[in-house]
Amino acid sequence: MPSPEGRSFVNPGPFPCPPAARAPVMRFMTLCALLCLLGGCAGSPGVSRAVVPWKKITVEKPDIFLSSPSWRYRGYHLAIFPFCAPDHLDDVSDALTGIYSRELIKSRLFASVRVMGGKATDQERALAEARFKEQDTVLLGRVLRVLDASGAQPTDLRIRLQLLDTETGKTLWYLEQGASSMPGADMDLFWRTRSGEKAAGHKTLARELARQLIGLLAVEDEKS
Repeated sequence: MPSPEGRSFVNPGPFPCPPAARAPVMRFMTLCALLCLLGGCAGSPGVSRAVVPWKKITVEKPDIFLSSPSWRYRGYHLAIFPFCAPDHLDDVSDALTGIYSRELIKSRLFASVRVMGGKATDQERALAEARFKEQDTVLLGRVLRVLDASGAQPTDLRIRLQLLDTETGKTLWYLEQGASSMPGADMDLFWRTRSGEKAAGHKTLARELARQLIGLLAVEDEKS
């Protein structure tokens, strides 16, 4: 037998995976990389966890019972009374009144927007107070429904609005608005579950409804 010294050896280098075993390993590594890109690698520094935001807000078509062209009030001075709501929803009433007043100020549809003190429990008293303050129009609001569970459950908001002419006492606009938001669905990432995006709060819904109102009030119809 030839001695070991007479044999030639070739260094194969690092132990290679046989082709049959290499394919499953590569597929597994590719799947892991894909899951990391989609869900974010837990505990990996420098990896951003991008979450597709859930911004689903449904603004319903308003129920309009009475409307008027904007030439009847554009450039007038508007008085807004705090929206009526049950006593335990005073914070909601204040928030909605503030949101509507700020959006109306930004719209420049009226010469001025003034928030009056105290809720308007009586329409005639509200008109009298607005006349005393030299306001041309009055906006009265009532919260019909509000459901807000901090985003964990669907959010729902419905408001009734009435715009009046203080000189004649006639109603210029009478309508109901509604909006809702649903939380996003949870995402199953195999090793953990990522919670879905929270539903929008009632303040966000109120802002969308205020902008809807402005779009309605700004309509220019021909003077009859």
